[in-house]
Amino acid sequence: MTPPPALRLTGQHRIDARPLFDVDMTLAAGAWTCLLGPSGVGKSTVLRLLLGLETGGAFDGTIAASDGQPLAGRISYMAQSDLLLPWLTVIENIMIG
Repeated sequence: MTPPPALRLTGQHRIDARPLFDVDMTLAAGAWTCLLGPSGVGKSTVLRLLLGLETGGAFDGTIAASDGQPLAGRISYMAQSDLLLPWLTVIENIMIG
């Protein structure tokens, strides 16, 4: 069985030509990762980059899985406001997506 891939994010994110952050990180497969920091440092932007969502800025770098396959359709996250349906089970809530 092939192990799940790690995620690698390297580069710089800018908003209006001003750097928001430089990043060089690897997210290990099968492990919990926590992004900590004050408001405005780019935690949500990192998540949006990994998901391929609009960030309001420009990213110059690479985002890749260690297996070389595209990330599209293989990554998701639960935002701070979970918006779960309390009458459904965990599995049923997951299946909504």
